[in-house]
Amino acid sequence: MFSLSKILVLLVILGLVWFGFQVAGELDKRRQARAEARRKTSGGSLERPKPPAEDLQHCPTCGTYVSSGQTNCGREGCHLPKAGD
Repeated sequence: MFSLSKILVLLVILGLVWFGFQVAGELDKRRQARAEARRKTSGGSLERPKPPAEDLQHCPTCGTYVSSGQTNCGREGCHLPKAGD
C-alpha cells in the first residue's frame, strides 16, 4: 500500500510545488516593485486618461440619443441633419 518510493515521490512533488509558489511570489514582488518605481518616477498613476464626455441629442422620432454634430438616427422623418447636409 504505502511504499518508501511512493512516499519519496510524493515528497519530491510537494517540494517542487512549494518551490514553484516561492518563485512565483518572488516574481510578483519584483513586478510590484518595478510598477511602484515607475509610478513614482512618472509622478502619477499608470492609468490611462479617460476619454472626454460627449454631448448627446435626443431624437424625438425614435427616442434614441445620437452624438451632437453627427448623423441622424437613420429613421425616416428624423429631424436631425444627415451627414453632409
